[in-house]
Amino acid sequence: MTYKKYQAFMQSLLAGLIILACFSINLPTAWMGVSIILIFIMFFLTGNLKNKILKIKNNPGAVATILFFILCMLGFFYSSGAWDMKVKFLSKYMKLLLIPIVLSSISSPKVRLYGIYAFILSTLFVLCISYGKWLHILSLDLGIYDIATLDYGYAVYRNRIAHNIFMSFAMYVFLVKADKSEGWIKNIWFILAMLAFFNVMYIVNGRSGQIICLSLLGFYGVKKWGKKFLSILLGLCLVAFIFKPYFEPLIPERLAAITSEIADTEKNHDMTSSGIRYVMYQSVFDMGMKSPLWGHGIGSLKDEYSHINKEAYALNLEGMDNPHNQYLLIFFELGAIGLFLFLYMNVPNEIGRAHV
Repeated sequence: MTYKKYQAFMQSLLAGLIILACFSINLPTAWMGVSIILIFIMFFLTGNLKNKILKIKNNPGAVATILFFILCMLGFFYSSGAWDMKVKFLSKYMKLLLIPIVLSSISSPKVRLYGIYAFILSTLFVLCISYGKWLHILSLDLGIYDIATLDYGYAVYRNRIAHNIFMSFAMYVFLVKADKSEGWIKNIWFILAMLAFFNVMYIVNGRSGQIICLSLLGFYGVKKWGKKFLSILLGLCLVAFIFKPYFEPLIPERLAAITSEIADTEKNHDMTSSGIRYVMYQSVFDMGMKSPLWGHGIGSLKDEYSHINKEAYALNLEGMDNPHNQYLLIFFELGAIGLFLFLYMNVPNEIGRAHV
């Protein structure tokens, strides 16, 4: 086998692994973990590193990601956290390097399209199982490493937070597909979007995903109809306010309970889900303001939290290492500079897409 044929074969293998990773997003975490490791290995085995580096340099999104990860590595060294916590959180941020790897390795529109459809396929698989369990057509425990309890609602492989986040994104993809299709295919995409929306809002009880779902729905509306959509949204809000008793049953139970849960935590020190998060946000922000520029370093939250005076907060949360808010965590770990770079990662992607 010549070197050219070897490169072509390895490049095809890398493309296949990236498509597999897209398919694995909705599946058990081990699938994605294996895919990521293999993609990292194949990136170097395919060779042609000079050309890949050039592509990365010409893509603002890839450059921003690398700058952010460099800051993460610096934060690893000045962190006050324990060694195991620093390694744990740096390994999580390391997954962001998939962005420049994929952007520099795949230029074929066909592979990108296959990746999208791989994600859609696994989403439909999970959607069918979720609805099958909800309708009692399928057993709650199928024995395929699925979730066999109703603690998360009818989530399938991921917990309710991850399930609803990915399903919200799928809903947006379905809406975009419907917008670009015609005839009966357009109707199918729209029906799938509605099924994904209903799954997030009423079948799986993850509040983070529900908020993201509504935000993406709003973003889609503004992008498609502009100011006209804002007028319609304002009108719907007025109608909902006037006929509030009729609309309240439509609000997902856990979303409606947010304010009462926070109040219960503040007044009665109850360990409510929203109340715990409120205390997390409050305490982590206060600690972050003690080092607002550079933060306290990667994986330092657990150690820093153990030293603060917790009498000022509604609860004493022992062993907290993650506030369940990535933006707040980055501000605490890497300060305003890290938060800026993290936000900037998402800004140039539209520009960078033209270079890939």
